Amino acid sequence: MKTLVILVSFNLLFISLGLGCAPSPKFQRLEMEQQKTIQRINEITQEQIRLLDEIAERDRRISNNPIKLGITQEEVNSLWGHPRKINRSVGSYGVHEQWIYTLGLENEPGFETRYLYFENGILTSFQE
Repeated sequence: MKTLVILVSFNLLFISLGLGCAPSPKFQRLEMEQQKTIQRINEITQEQIRLLDEIAERDRRISNNPIKLGITQEEVNSLWGHPRKINRSVGSYGVHEQWIYTLGLENEPGFETRYLYFENGILTSFQE
């Protein structure tokens, strides 16, 4: 991506210098748009890096903190963090929840989904 940005910048500079005149307003506008685009690409890249770091931290927490039956939702939350999704059913028997955690990047090798099942706030079963 850096190569493309450098080539575009070089080509615009070459055109400007090759004409031997001051850049036209149209060229200046294009150059400003290019700078804004480069800045946006950098912002997106930084956001992607931040998200990948969050995923790596979540994966580390899940991998390094085994859970056991009988612990509370609060204990799981402190060990693994907030789940990606919670499915809840409520009935006369109480509250049942399925917490869904993921490890890795979806559609990538090593991607895993873990399911935790709670009855009235207590971990009763899980799938790995």
